[in-house]
Amino acid sequence: MIRLSPNGRGTALRFDASSVSPGKLIERLLGALAPNMRLATPPDAPALWFDPQRIRHSTRGARRLLGPVADPGAPLSSLLEAFAAQDRKLSEEPEHALAERLRRLAERGEPFRRRVRLSDGRNYDVEGAPSGPLCVLLIRDVHDECEALERARAAQLRAEGEVALLRAALDRVPVPVWREDEAGAPHWRNAAAEATPQPEAPAEPVRIPGAPGAAFVGRAPPAPAGPDGSLRIYADTVAETFAHLRVGLAIYDANRRLILHNPAMAEIFGAKPEWLANRPSLRETLDRLREARRLPEQADYPAWRAALFTLFDDPAHARYEDVWELPDGRGVHVVGRPHPLGGIAFMFEDFTESMALQRWRSTAVEVRRATLDMLGEGVVVFGSDGQTRIANPACRAIWGLDAPFGPDPAASLPPHVADFAEACARGGDAAATLWRRIRDAVSGGGGRSVWRGRVDLADGRTLDARVAPMPDGSTLAAFTDVTDGVRVAAALRERAEALEAAAAMRDALVDQLSHRLRTPLNAIFGFAQMLHSGRAGPLSPQQAEYLEAVERAAGLLLEGVEHMSELISTHDPQRPVRRPPDLSGPPHEIGACRRRTGAGKA
Repeated sequence: MIRLSPNGRGTALRFDASSVSPGKLIERLLGALAPNMRLATPPDAPALWFDPQRIRHSTRGARRLLGPVADPGAPLSSLLEAFAAQDRKLSEEPEHALAERLRRLAERGEPFRRRVRLSDGRNYDVEGAPSGPLCVLLIRDVHDECEALERARAAQLRAEGEVALLRAALDRVPVPVWREDEAGAPHWRNAAAEATPQPEAPAEPVRIPGAPGAAFVGRAPPAPAGPDGSLRIYADTVAETFAHLRVGLAIYDANRRLILHNPAMAEIFGAKPEWLANRPSLRETLDRLREARRLPEQADYPAWRAALFTLFDDPAHARYEDVWELPDGRGVHVVGRPHPLGGIAFMFEDFTESMALQRWRSTAVEVRRATLDMLGEGVVVFGSDGQTRIANPACRAIWGLDAPFGPDPAASLPPHVADFAEACARGGDAAATLWRRIRDAVSGGGGRSVWRGRVDLADGRTLDARVAPMPDGSTLAAFTDVTDGVRVAAALRERAEALEAAAAMRDALVDQLSHRLRTPLNAIFGFAQMLHSGRAGPLSPQQAEYLEAVERAAGLLLEGVEHMSELISTHDPQRPVRRPPDLSGPPHEIGACRRRTGAGKA
């Protein structure tokens, strides 16, 4: 027994020398020693121990990561070949390749440490070093650390870019700005501060806390004095406010010259900002926009322009509002109001989309109303508050609501569902029941489900009614006058019943006639056969001729009966069709034909 006790812990190996070969003994010994010779690493971390010929020991993590080439006993050449294939994929230089460094470690004991990307696409730190009689290879997964490092580098680059951008922006500020360190000494200045040899801190500095012990210090610009300074502050405030709005702004002074505009005004009319910056007059602005077809077409343009000029005769009371429909199809809402410092401020709002939406909505409403008016079905819609929204002419005609309703002659419809129900109650109890159901559906007491039914009015008309909820909370009621259809159906039923009765009477009559005719005919044919047979004695030639005439006449009568039966059978499919007998032959053939057709039966 061999016992190893590193750090107070022991590992025991028992073996029987008579049953273990020397090679197996060495492998067991290395397997017991290898875990105690490894570097500091987690128990399941990828690690393996090897000599120049083969792998002696490996952890589960190493076998899971590298596969069969890391199994104990596997030749080292297999591991080298696997690393060489990986090096070729990564285009590694030969002397820095992982396979070459591993070979040097196994042959010369040269330690190394490298960061590589293995076949699973993750980054690993690979460290190899001699460990007693063997060499140890430790592999540590650092993929997450690499990604975190890349993110930190990207964040640093972004921060550096933002710092450079902020410094460039501060260089354009006409106010001296500099940054002080912990001792209070400036170590960065903007362009305005660089222009001043020794910038002094203002009496009322503007300090922006920065890093610990540092601050940005700036000199606030002095407020302009006098009316010109106030005007400039007001103009700057208005320009900054309206620069971000979609509503165009153009302010003209008392001399009708442009003193302020925002970018939206230039965008709406397609004017160049450089030209507007030259402060054109109102006449120049209108003429230029007219040339560019950015103004509404006017039959008398000079008169229209002169009407705008008259606003400046009394700017304090000027009021202007109009919709300019431009040639390109756009609509611009123009509002002119007095400016506090004199002149007139014009505001331009491009409401093309709103106008198109309003037109589409108006068209949709008109199409819907025309569609409802053309329907033969009566339709009425009640809002969630019970007010009457829509009622087409068919509905008014069905319920007799063509006369004005109430004291207002223009009110041709009951304003509320209760008024509607009261006006239609003269249709009888069935109509009153129907409108109670409609009122319950509008108020929500009858639920919000679809209802269908048929109603018979007191005046003899019949209606198919349907009540259905609408998505916006309103309720639709539809009525179809099916009186004509019901009457036609009733008439058809009566006709069918009359035809069935007539057919029954005809069949009874035919049966009676057939029975009453066949009975004497059977007797005639019977006696004629008996006389022909000689049972009553011999017949003279004249008697035989008379007997044949009797039989022929009886046959003709039987043929008529058969034809009548066949005619009846064409209207009654259940009756069999019978062929009439051929009575043109001799008397004995006539008797045979009579027997075949069943004429002998009563």
